[in-house]
Amino acid sequence: MSIITDKFIEEVILTVLRSEAGAGALLSARKVGQIMDLDPRQMQPVLVAAVERGFLEVVTHLPSEKLLVPELERQLFDEYEQYGLREVYLVPGFPGGDLSDQRMVLSKIARRTADYIERKAKLHRKDAYKIACSWGRALREVADHLVERKHIREPHPNLVVMPALGFTDVVNGHYLEANVIAVEIARAFGGAFLNLATPAFVPEYQIPVLKQQRVVREMLEDTLPSADLVVTSLGPVCDGMRVTTDEKQNSILSADALQADGAIAEINYNLLGSSGEPISTNFSTVGLHLSDLRKIASNVNKGVVLAGGADPRCYAGIRAAILGGCASVLVTDTTCARNLIASARHARGEYEEE
Repeated sequence: MSIITDKFIEEVILTVLRSEAGAGALLSARKVGQIMDLDPRQMQPVLVAAVERGFLEVVTHLPSEKLLVPELERQLFDEYEQYGLREVYLVPGFPGGDLSDQRMVLSKIARRTADYIERKAKLHRKDAYKIACSWGRALREVADHLVERKHIREPHPNLVVMPALGFTDVVNGHYLEANVIAVEIARAFGGAFLNLATPAFVPEYQIPVLKQQRVVREMLEDTLPSADLVVTSLGPVCDGMRVTTDEKQNSILSADALQADGAIAEINYNLLGSSGEPISTNFSTVGLHLSDLRKIASNVNKGVVLAGGADPRCYAGIRAAILGGCASVLVTDTTCARNLIASARHARGEYEEE
């Protein structure tokens, strides 16, 4: 076969999806070969190229995990309702999976989170509704799923989307940044966008200086804390992690130093201890703080969505965020759910039999 072009891959995919196959059905390799005058054996390299170039996404569903979703959602809610958790949504996990499996699970978590945002936006379509979104790969995928549905959604001109924190990379714009993600979500809904043009993490003494700018001060003190919905994820404080605090990379907090202070995770660039307590440093988040997240999460008319899991290194951080009252809605996977349930029971002195 000659070089497989993107245009040829697109033609093959569209042929596979031809409606004459029937609702929910796909044309066979033989049928596609007949239509396109191809040897059916040539389909395999085309499909491999389609996956590698992002035309197709392979999603694996384990039936046993899918069947457990309703029961694990109930158990997880029962264990953590006392900490302010009001809603739990699970996707099938991949126990013992490798990095590629984790990415697949994260994509499913992001899709379920996008579904939640869709419902909330639709419910408040006639209202002024403010969403603050954090940064990172999970939020990036949430935005991608929402953008994909743009053409089938009615515009929401009253929706305002804003970043929950400033730039994590003050030198280079990046597709994982909160402001980039917020722009795309706003466009996907036909809403408005508000920016926070500051670094995300600065020495404490710089906060008053930043607030001298009226736009920044109003954003930090009024606009962001009054968000109706916050969508965030979290990251583990793990070996090799570094937090750069200025464009010259002169001030760096290492994982060793943070762990020595008791930090196990960061949520919106706020450091958390194992019980959800804030871990203080000489630096401060420019955006929503843990106290803001708690206040929004505790308001029954608002909410903080914590989307994460997939990576086992995040499990302890997710539990810490819930214990600290920083999340009212959890979107995660069944493997993480089992870990959270077991941790809650272990904390009560209950142990599963071998």
